[in-house]
Amino acid sequence: IRITALMILRINLATRTALWFAGLALVGTVAGAFLFLMIEGRPYMPDIDTFVKSLWFSIIYFTGLGEYHWPTTQLGIFALWILVFMGWVLLALLSGVLVNLLTPTPALSVILEHLEDLKQRKWEAKLRRQKSGLKVQTTKK
Repeated sequence: IRITALMILRINLATRTALWFAGLALVGTVAGAFLFLMIEGRPYMPDIDTFVKSLWFSIIYFTGLGEYHWPTTQLGIFALWILVFMGWVLLALLSGVLVNLLTPTPALSVILEHLEDLKQRKWEAKLRRQKSGLKVQTTKK
């Protein structure tokens, strides 16, 4: 099967780029949340468990699922908006990755057509051999 590496690279390049940007958005989201938690009176976090709990509760408060606490400083408000914006960017990029993976790209459709064509040729060759009386190998089931 002759499938050029360029076709595969074209498929993977779009996916890799989208995943790279999604990773950046995830880092930005965590950094924005950390900045918000640092500014809003939690400057010392002794371990990662406390940080994760604080991050989780602050996200719950942002979304209005718990008691709502609006930041008290201008910098805290700025950090909150960074967090919200980066969260939306992350969602948009992850949905873009899903769409990219689930929809066939032109290169992918070319590969699929090529594979279908090979299967069709193999089937036609098998039928020609049967008509000409040559023995056709079959697999036992």
